[in-house]
Amino acid sequence: MQRRRIITAVIFIAVIALIFFVSSCRNDASERYRPTHEHARYLDRDRIRFDDGDTFYLDDKPVRILGMDAPETKSPEVGILFDQAYGPQAAESTKALISRARLAEIVYDGKDHYGRRLAHVLVDGELLSVKLIEMGLAYENVSFFGDGGFPDLADRI
Repeated sequence: MQRRRIITAVIFIAVIALIFFVSSCRNDASERYRPTHEHARYLDRDRIRFDDGDTFYLDDKPVRILGMDAPETKSPEVGILFDQAYGPQAAESTKALISRARLAEIVYDGKDHYGRRLAHVLVDGELLSVKLIEMGLAYENVSFFGDGGFPDLADRI
């Protein structure tokens, strides 16, 4: 009888430990994504190739970050033969801010006349464009292009 109780207790403890382990692994490995904006989608940074301060490639498709214009970096294939002042710093800052964020999100807004996807990018709930503008590495362009259907995001800029 004593042996049966010990076996039952060991099995019970093992089941509880297993349940605890599985639930803690699930929470650590795949936290539930909760968007910080109603139209935001999770931005998978492993699929990004960075270009300059206001453009990157997602799955080899260009994405133009809305709300700002950053200085250009050298791109002879499109006629930019030298880095503009602060261009490399803006490019590196964009890469660092997106790469180091706990959460990166994207809010799509159509395409431009070059065929690039237009999108607002949020890093840890804050607009990337605002961060670069505050750093002095970009200037706002909402006053020229408008809010693009996202007045709440444009107001932040």
